[in-house]
Amino acid sequence: MRSSFLGEVLLRRRGGPELNLRDVLRRRGAILSVSTGHPTSVAAGLRAAGKPVSAPRTLQAMIDTGASVSAIDGSAARAIGLVKTGETFIAGVGGTSRMPVYATRISFPGGPKYDPIQLAGVSLGSGEFSILVGRDILSDMDLSYLGKLGKFTLTA
Repeated sequence: MRSSFLGEVLLRRRGGPELNLRDVLRRRGAILSVSTGHPTSVAAGLRAAGKPVSAPRTLQAMIDTGASVSAIDGSAARAIGLVKTGETFIAGVGGTSRMPVYATRISFPGGPKYDPIQLAGVSLGSGEFSILVGRDILSDMDLSYLGKLGKFTLTA
């Protein structure tokens, strides 16, 4: 069953003029809220060991068709208490770096859930988003970028 969910720039200034959604999408990119937390299997293991399990958190995620793998900001992963499961090499503008890999789960609003999924832990350096949704996840979806309308649609 295919489900569509719409990502839309929802920035408005309180008491001020409405922002031009087309310009905001161009400047910020395709960002949407996702729920993330411990994978079900890891949460069960933590509970069985009498350890605390943090509640899933809503984080901002940017769609990044240039990223081959999805990633989470390392500070967000640590704040949630995600379990490091290994390391991977990530290539970027500054070269290649060895980065941690975290087990997590991601739920898209009105869309698919990935439980479990591995995310590379990186330094995103952005206050606007904590997750990059790369082609490893996007390969399961169709993306329509409606730049003139300031909207995008993901269909899974």
